[in-house]
Amino acid sequence: MVADDVQEALEALAAAVGRGVSIDDPDGRVIAHSAHNGETDPVRARAILSRSVPPEVGAWQRAHGAGVATGPVRVPPNPDLAMEARLCVALLHRGRRLGFLWVIEGERPLTPAETGRVVRDAARVAALLGEGFPGRSARSRPPLCRLLTGGAGDRREAAARLAACGLPEHVPYHVLVVRPPAAAPGVRRAAGPPGGLPPGDAEPGGDGMVTSTSRLSELIGGEVRGLRPPAAHAVIDGRTVVLAPHGRAPYPGGITVVAGGFPPGSAVGASAAHSALEAAPEAYRQALAASRAAAADPGAGPLVVWPELGVYRFFGPPAGRGRPDGEAASGEAGSGEVAGGGVTGGKVCDVGVLSAEAGDPLMPLRRRDPRGVLVATLEAYLDSGGDAQATAEAAHLHRTSLYYRLRRIEEITGRDLRNGRDRLELHLALKLARWDATA
Repeated sequence: MVADDVQEALEALAAAVGRGVSIDDPDGRVIAHSAHNGETDPVRARAILSRSVPPEVGAWQRAHGAGVATGPVRVPPNPDLAMEARLCVALLHRGRRLGFLWVIEGERPLTPAETGRVVRDAARVAALLGEGFPGRSARSRPPLCRLLTGGAGDRREAAARLAACGLPEHVPYHVLVVRPPAAAPGVRRAAGPPGGLPPGDAEPGGDGMVTSTSRLSELIGGEVRGLRPPAAHAVIDGRTVVLAPHGRAPYPGGITVVAGGFPPGSAVGASAAHSALEAAPEAYRQALAASRAAAADPGAGPLVVWPELGVYRFFGPPAGRGRPDGEAASGEAGSGEVAGGGVTGGKVCDVGVLSAEAGDPLMPLRRRDPRGVLVATLEAYLDSGGDAQATAEAAHLHRTSLYYRLRRIEEITGRDLRNGRDRLELHLALKLARWDATA
């Protein structure tokens, strides 16, 4: 049974939206439910009585993104299962997926205001569960998840389990994070792992393992040289995470993308090669930061490797926003994305001085250039190292037009593009804006 404060929160939410509300743990066990208010269906009634979700119902829910969602997801009705439409909100607390909150919608979908109430209350319930109810034992989580986010003892057990499943020991490896494609704001269907492998899927002889090169490519979403199976995988916070042994490759980061191997919109981050599984949490933080850079800056992707991260490795939390109260700076209790993903030497590097509130040097330019023409020109010019000819050719501009734009940029921003410090400030502001736009 859950604590009284969790039950009270469920009852209050059920009364506010006029629907039945329940909580399942990550393994499909019903751990709490409200008194019946409004909509319900035979599937939920049976699940409450048996304290578990029927396998076919769980499969339908996962097929619509419920298993990996980090935001609200609507699962459509299934008449064959006598199942009404429902809203699912993942219960996430400091990077851990504690379960799922369900609201039966039936033929009367929740209003935007009601959906917002559900999301807010789900966050409160997740915090209550995280503090006072484990929801799912650490040992029941996928071994890779335990290796990357668990404590020292948990990591040792997970490493032994992965070795028993065939993961080579004492060889260099990379951790990769595959971000789902960007979706429109609001309620959405979350994307599952790129290759269609559901969370926890395992090939025969492994626990969350893939044992062929083709399956590894499917899991990552494209073909990469420098990795080899067998590889471990898990879904953490809606992202596919892979730990794969290092293959022979003469590249600085050890791996490289095969031309045309990834579809548009792909965003994959990879760690540097590490030689000991004890360093897996650090490798995971590197891969998270690299994946965020790939999503923030399409010109850097589709795969970004930590050693080639460039300026993005110095970025920490989104500018102007501090850590949530009580959140450890080291990210020990979280998913491993330390304060937004910025890591250098294993320590968080906060960059908060370029926010609009603190005098963003680009703000005057954005106000005077609502179409973003000058901003795009500035970024292209700085990316080229100040090569006017290369910038003009890439932008299909006459050099006279380019010089006119650069003069306008200097006038509006008050910066001198011949001054190295001014150029660095503007270039950092451009890249930080991309970083902040990517959660």
